Amino acid sequence: MADASRTISKPRIRDPVPPRILEIIREKNRARRLAHRTGQAADRREANRLTRQVRNNLIEFRNEQWDSKIRSLTTENNSFWRMSKALRNDRKPLPPIHGTRGLVFTDAEKAEAFADSL
Repeated sequence: MADASRTISKPRIRDPVPPRILEIIREKNRARRLAHRTGQAADRREANRLTRQVRNNLIEFRNEQWDSKIRSLTTENNSFWRMSKALRNDRKPLPPIHGTRGLVFTDAEKAEAFADSL
């Protein structure tokens, strides 16, 4: 029975954030908690400064990731054309399912509607 199924890892949607940015996020969270606890203007300024720094570092990181992705595209393996198509086409959301109990939106309701139809 153990050989009947295998586990697969969930694909990563985004690349992990670098440790240097994670450390700044931790500092920002500490500063935000301190500012909330003390109410001091200097603490709030420091928390806001770290928030801006995190935002700018994340924007820079994502831009670097995008640049490397664009540089890696080639026409030999069709990655360029696949990316071109993906950027041109808008993803349309799937409509809700109309079950016996009306429109269903959540996964559990959809599963129930499919079970009712069988």
